[in-house]
Amino acid sequence: MSMHFAMGCVLIKIFCYQKPKDAQRRIATFIVVGLTAFIIYHCVTDEFLLHAILFLLLTLVVVWKTRKIIHAISNDAIKRKMTNLASFGTATALLAYFLWNIDVHLCPMVTRMKHAVGYPWGILLELHGWWHVLTAIAAYTFIAMIEFLTDEDHDESHGRGFCWPAKSVLEDAARKQKADGGTLNGSVHTNGSTKRR
Repeated sequence: MSMHFAMGCVLIKIFCYQKPKDAQRRIATFIVVGLTAFIIYHCVTDEFLLHAILFLLLTLVVVWKTRKIIHAISNDAIKRKMTNLASFGTATALLAYFLWNIDVHLCPMVTRMKHAVGYPWGILLELHGWWHVLTAIAAYTFIAMIEFLTDEDHDESHGRGFCWPAKSVLEDAARKQKADGGTLNGSVHTNGSTKRR
């Protein structure tokens, strides 16, 4: 449940970006109701396949929407760095998902391999643990990027509030944003509206 609610928070942030308040309320309500209905279904049926597929789809939607926002960045160097960061987050998420599926479907074989290798090297075969580590890195990467890209009221220190792997890219973007007059995408935000320069 926590996986899906975490994704729900990210989806609300990214789908509500630059939308009027009434649209934001509708979007947030739709996401919360949809995910709550799925979680109730999942808890009642103890169904697993749809859980895994939905999580993958939610992740891919976040990646797609993040890349759309990055595409609007007017500075090519910052756009390239953001694209590379998004690619890192995507690759990390897909690797995590791949390892998780190996652990789910081939657990007895992986467990035998862990016992054969022994510790400490058997830790490398703790695929469920690596799923959590890699998912956390990927999720943080996209949460930091989305927070940065959708926040229209940065100050010059905004990029410093993040850590690896997003820190250096977002610090560079914040410096460039300040030098460009406060925007990354060449638009001016006034009272909730957006005007192109």
